[in-house]
Amino acid sequence: MVFLGATMRNVPFNTPPGKSPPRRMAAALATASAAVLFLSALSIRRFVPAFPSPLTLTVVFERGTPGQGEPLITTGRAGAGDFFYVRYIDAETVAFGYDSWGRGGPVSGPVRIAPGRSRILRVAMPALNPARMASQPPFRLRVWYNGIVVLAGKVGAHGRASREIRFGENPIGGTSCGPSFSGQLRRLDGRPLRGEPADVTSWRERAHGWLRGSPFQAGLILLAGFAIFALMTRQSSMTPRDRLTRAAGALRRHRAFLFTALVCVVLFAAVLTGGRFHLLEGETFGDFYDYQAAGLLQGRLDVPAVRQSGEAFVFRGRSYIYFGLTPALLRLPFAAFEVGFGRWTRLFLTAYHAICLALVYAILLLSTRIASPRARPAGATTVLFVAAAGTGSTLFFLASRAYVYHEAIMAGVAFGLAVCWGALRWIEAPRSRWGLFAAAAGAFSINARPTVGLFSLAFTSFVALMILGRTGRRTNRTGTEPRASGGRVGPLAVIAACFLAFLSFTAVNYAKFHGPAGMPVKYNYPPERLKAIDGRLFHLSNLPFNFAIYGWEPNVRLDSRFPFVQVTSPDHAEIGRRFPAAKVDYYEPTLAIPYSTPYFVVLAATSLLLLVSGPPALRGIARALAAAFLPLVALLLMLVTIAPRYTADFCPYLFCAAALSLAALSSRSRPIPAWIHIALGVLVAVSIFVSLMITLRHQGEYVWGVPDDIKAHYQALKAFFDGL
Repeated sequence: MVFLGATMRNVPFNTPPGKSPPRRMAAALATASAAVLFLSALSIRRFVPAFPSPLTLTVVFERGTPGQGEPLITTGRAGAGDFFYVRYIDAETVAFGYDSWGRGGPVSGPVRIAPGRSRILRVAMPALNPARMASQPPFRLRVWYNGIVVLAGKVGAHGRASREIRFGENPIGGTSCGPSFSGQLRRLDGRPLRGEPADVTSWRERAHGWLRGSPFQAGLILLAGFAIFALMTRQSSMTPRDRLTRAAGALRRHRAFLFTALVCVVLFAAVLTGGRFHLLEGETFGDFYDYQAAGLLQGRLDVPAVRQSGEAFVFRGRSYIYFGLTPALLRLPFAAFEVGFGRWTRLFLTAYHAICLALVYAILLLSTRIASPRARPAGATTVLFVAAAGTGSTLFFLASRAYVYHEAIMAGVAFGLAVCWGALRWIEAPRSRWGLFAAAAGAFSINARPTVGLFSLAFTSFVALMILGRTGRRTNRTGTEPRASGGRVGPLAVIAACFLAFLSFTAVNYAKFHGPAGMPVKYNYPPERLKAIDGRLFHLSNLPFNFAIYGWEPNVRLDSRFPFVQVTSPDHAEIGRRFPAAKVDYYEPTLAIPYSTPYFVVLAATSLLLLVSGPPALRGIARALAAAFLPLVALLLMLVTIAPRYTADFCPYLFCAAALSLAALSSRSRPIPAWIHIALGVLVAVSIFVSLMITLRHQGEYVWGVPDDIKAHYQALKAFFDGL
């Protein structure tokens, strides 16, 4: 037995029978290498090398039918394509033309051709650029036929994917030209030039171009190979049976959360997609982050695609948008491989929603453990808490529309909750790496939603100060610093990391606008609009009005018709009479938070008692939360714009404060009385009902850009319930 024990200590428990560690390493290396080679080959097959501009080729015209238009080069897709075509005037005379879908373009004068004979054709057109992000307009077109310029001018152009180009074919429709070119297009070396890029480039050309022009793709593939190798060689003392047993135990322990979260996410996706669950589908103004990601791959922050939208901030001739970079950074792998362009917003929103629920539950567990290490929230508490967060808060309201405004907020809240979880984890297990994790997540949060990011970074900084104070007191008392907390260096490093995270936000703004403001309205607002707000987004004079709208104004009435709850709003005349000093630039009907989510408001108000009483472990956290909440409230109450989606900025504080209240209740020696569960259950039911109704009304009657099928679904629901 001694010999057997000594032998087993030298062998990893997860070593498969008959396979030694060197063989396992070799198998992992072979598998990772095969994966890298396969993904590289697949990427090379899809890769399209850049076509030069001007592009020189030879053309052979046939005798065409007068009035007939034929494509020479077609780029883009239906509704967003560009055409370089030829139109026959007679059998030996043509006119070259250019057409950008929805914008038109120039047509040359008559050009004599020699049917059946090869001639040199050179074309410089903007869509030859293989990137979706074409250069900043104006775009220039120039065409040479047999050495003579036959067409030139400034034209419009659409961005395109690298594979969205055809030679001698027109698969996207339109009225400029027919489906195919009757003549021949060839390269200078005589190779035919017809069809899609894969048909006109060799494997060697694509491989050479991919190695030189796609470093991000190559890096992601190598990273995937490294991950496969690391996973296959990771040593663990657990057998597969042990892992299954452990997973089954985790499912049993967390079944209340898993069931509730699943219901919430399904309901969120149902409302978001009109009950069709088409998560990979494009939305109006839902592709900005895809364009931004494509631009980042080219090393640029401007987004020419938004120039025609009302959200374009034009600075020094370049178009930017005020949204942060976080959602675009998460799209980089998809942009690099050109997968699902413009179709990710619904899926990302749903994923953020699910992540928020997981973090809300994790915060509840952590808060309960901090208050009492052996305590766990009751199943009923978990169900009510997660259901209220998932369907009874502004997080659910964001399902009313899948566009960039809502995705920015949801991403900011998701990372903000991750920050709060990291800070609480740091308190539970005093290791500075959790504080640094919180600061890193805060960088993503502030670059998605600055207000939420500011709150989360402030909370982490206050937690660091709290831990620093505890360390100092222990040092004075014992003369030594506790090893687990990392002494004073750890908290100071976390505070510095939070400051760097904030600087990342200002650095992006400087790169865009040469200033610290994330939304410099002078580059977007017209003069009369700027004058109405004195050129500033924040005013102290807005405090009374914004507090009334967000905090107590009962701007809601019940209706006998579906969806039974209608949010009202004062008009500008009433605002001017009641709040003459307010400077309101934009106002959407908004339901005050106490009426939209009473469950969290009641629990958050109860948590204020923890500032002076309650479990000692929770007092410092409650104080840090309250201190971090003040700058967030100040910013939102001074802002010149009000919208119901902005109330999501309060969610991280409300969720964390409510978790502290429930943790304090769970730490009591006696169980929570049944009447408290009943009262909280009623508040959750009210929150869910109000949230669902105002979300459906906002989606079906108010917000712009909702697909017609979703609006039809809303009208069908309305007719059904009104018919009852």
